Amino acid sequence: MYYLELAKQGQMPTAPVADLLGFRATDFRVGEVTLEYEAQTEHTNPAGMVQGGIITTVADAAMASAYLTTLNQGEFYTTIEVKVNFLRPVRQGMLRFVGKTLRSGGKIGLAQCEVFDEAGNLVAFATSTCMTLRTEK
Repeated sequence: MYYLELAKQGQMPTAPVADLLGFRATDFRVGEVTLEYEAQTEHTNPAGMVQGGIITTVADAAMASAYLTTLNQGEFYTTIEVKVNFLRPVRQGMLRFVGKTLRSGGKIGLAQCEVFDEAGNLVAFATSTCMTLRTEK
């Protein structure tokens, strides 16, 4: 919850990748973070669809951010596995990434992310295994 409080106070720095890809947090609470990303033509594959790695990156950020809201001062995380199911192609428009912590505490945690298009269709579903790292006292 330490990092959630920093975010609420506007003191949590954004990741450089967020600036690079253009995604931002629109809502956050303990165990849940929503990110928004406007699909960009420069992020598409030759078929004109948003490249899966872009969706994976933003989903990973949503899950990591949700997991981070459950941690205390002196704790951080690293992603140790990500799995994504792509359900619909995305060509343009605003995407909403809802990251949720399913399990936190101890050493290993689990998070998920649902990705929705502007019409509310589920376009991707991701899961992430996170490892909690602790600084030495």
